[in-house]
Amino acid sequence: MNRRNLQFTGIYLQWLALLLVLFTGIGGPLWGHVVTTNEEVVAPADEAPLLFMENAGQVTNSDGVVRADILFLARQGGVKVAIKANGLSYQFEKHKALESPFSDEATVTIYRLDLELLNANPTPVVERTKPHPYFENYYNIASAPEGILGVRAYEQITLREVYPGIDWVIYTRDGQMKYDFVVQPGADPAQIRLRYSGSTDLQLNADGSVMAQT
Repeated sequence: MNRRNLQFTGIYLQWLALLLVLFTGIGGPLWGHVVTTNEEVVAPADEAPLLFMENAGQVTNSDGVVRADILFLARQGGVKVAIKANGLSYQFEKHKALESPFSDEATVTIYRLDLELLNANPTPVVERTKPHPYFENYYNIASAPEGILGVRAYEQITLREVYPGIDWVIYTRDGQMKYDFVVQPGADPAQIRLRYSGSTDLQLNADGSVMAQT
């Protein structure tokens, strides 16, 4: 097996948070909020490490419709990432404080950046590896009034055969989200084609990372 680490395709959460000041409106929110009770999870969400939370039906849009196309969610600081069969969607939240003690309105601006694997397999086999003991319970969900309990977290997931002979491995390392394309012998890496939406400029840095601006 020829494991090719195509680092230039990776966007890391550590520097993505810094891009908030560069973005000027990237689409709308990916999903609506759900209610999590900290008493029912093994650790408060803000103390949890960067993990991939499986979508067990708790992810909905702003109208309460289940987002079955989202396989996993990851979050760190003000950045959320939705992992789908053929791409990633980054959602950034920028909070504006109250202008004065007498103001009753605070604003939250949402920015979005999408990464799509072009002409990829729409139904890759999902392999869950490196399970983490952290879990979450969800309540007050219209589609599941009894709640969705014990939603598991993972440190690595693999989408098999996103292209013929090519697997997409998404994982965490040192608090950052990364991904590799694993190319099997005889497979053509030229099949891998990525499209960014919401960004008007892409810059390949010397370290192999990608800087996206809008």
